[in-house]
Amino acid sequence: MMLKSVKRAWRSRGFGIHSPFAFRFVTCVLRGKGRYYAYPAIRQISINSREYRELKVIFRIICDMQPSIILLSDSDSEAVRTAIGLADSRIRTLEADEADFSAISPCPLLYVEGDKHEAAGMADGVFRRQGTVIIRKASREFTTGIKSRLTNGMTFTNGKMTVMVSRDDLPRQDFEINF
Repeated sequence: MMLKSVKRAWRSRGFGIHSPFAFRFVTCVLRGKGRYYAYPAIRQISINSREYRELKVIFRIICDMQPSIILLSDSDSEAVRTAIGLADSRIRTLEADEADFSAISPCPLLYVEGDKHEAAGMADGVFRRQGTVIIRKASREFTTGIKSRLTNGMTFTNGKMTVMVSRDDLPRQDFEINF
């Protein structure tokens, strides 16, 4: 257990990560230290410091991935919708169960809050379109089930939030890091 904690701390700073994409994603996006224009607004909509940190990560992921469409689970919070709007007001948001994947542009983003078992099928569609899935406030079993559907790409988890990036040019790797 102690070795796992040390390994997680080491990787959280980018050490031991050989993929250029994963290194940049961990150091600049997940653990980004920069100040963004939206942070004061995100602090105002956050109910506590943990939510503030998580919303900043979601905001940075959206800014980095630049999806044209974000699919939301039916119980997402208003704070997440606000963070999405702060990242880019041109992003279309759709309820996940209303999505027609034949009409969705490449690289969509799916945000799931909690154990939403209908989201597994939605995740498959996002993975086929080389998109990103963010899972927050879900059980380890649910997250592992979604992660098992990813055939190529990388996952990044801190135990509370998991980010899955599906891209054909990325090898299948999982990272447990602090962010």
